[in-house]
Amino acid sequence: MVILLTNDDGYQAEGIEVLEKILLQAGHEV
Repeated sequence: MVILLTNDDGYQAEGIEVLEKILLQAGHEV
């Protein structure tokens, strides 16, 4: 599954980086 992550805190916000790492480990394309 291809997933596009967005938020309003900026791309370097800790939460979005953690979510990206988890999704990549699960085999998703982020």
